[in-house]
Amino acid sequence: MVDRFELGREFFAQLEQEDEKIAREVAAGVCQKCERGALHRSDYSRKPRGGLIAPGGEGSVRRFSLCCDQEGCRKRATPPSLRFLGRRVYLGAVVTVASMLARVIANATELRQVTGVPVRTTRRWLGWWGGPFVSTSVFVAVCARLVGVAVSRHGELADTGAGAAVLGNPARCVAWLANKLASFGAGLKAGDIILPGAVHRMIGVAPGDVFQAEFDHLGTVTARFAGTEDTP
Repeated sequence: MVDRFELGREFFAQLEQEDEKIAREVAAGVCQKCERGALHRSDYSRKPRGGLIAPGGEGSVRRFSLCCDQEGCRKRATPPSLRFLGRRVYLGAVVTVASMLARVIANATELRQVTGVPVRTTRRWLGWWGGPFVSTSVFVAVCARLVGVAVSRHGELADTGAGAAVLGNPARCVAWLANKLASFGAGLKAGDIILPGAVHRMIGVAPGDVFQAEFDHLGTVTARFAGTEDTP
C-alpha cells in the first residue's frame, strides 16, 4: 500500500511565480508568427483538477498568456508552464505523479484511492508518455541536454560528459551556426554534418591510442590513432 500525500498550496504558489518569470521572458521578445509584433498580456482562467494528489493546486487558475499587438496577426502566444501540461484538465504535477504511481501500483482500486484519478485516465497518460511525448520538442530538448557520454582510452575510463556542457544544449550551437552563416549570406543544407563541440574535457592523444566514446541510447564511436610503427 502506498501512503497518500498531497502537494500543497505553497508548492503551486512557487510554480506560479516561476510561470510569471517565464511569461515575462517570452513577452520581452516579439511575436513568433509575424516576427514583428509586440506581445501583451492576455491571461485567462482555467479550472484545473488536482485529484487527491494536489487539491491545493485547484486554486491556481490563472494561465499566463500573451497576444500579438499587430493588426492582421493578433496571434496568441502561450508561454511554457510548470503548472499546466498542455490542455489537460489535471495539473501537470498530478499527471506526472499519478503516472509514476501507475507504474508501481498494479491494483486499479488502490491506484484510484491514492491518486483520485480514474484508472482509465492514468493509463491514457502512460500511453502518452511512451508514445507522442517522445516526439515533442520538450522531450527532444531534454534528451539533448541530458544525453551522456563515457570516453575511454584502451578500455579505461578517461572522462564523462553530457550534452548540457555545450552551451546548455547542443541545439543552441546549431542555431548559432545557422544564424552566423545567414549573416554571410550562406546557410545549412540538408545532409550537412555538424559537430557542435565536445561535451567533455580535452584529452591528450599519443601514437597508438584507441579511444571509444559511448553515447546513451545513440551508440558507440571508436577512434584509432596510428602508432609510430605505422608511420611511413
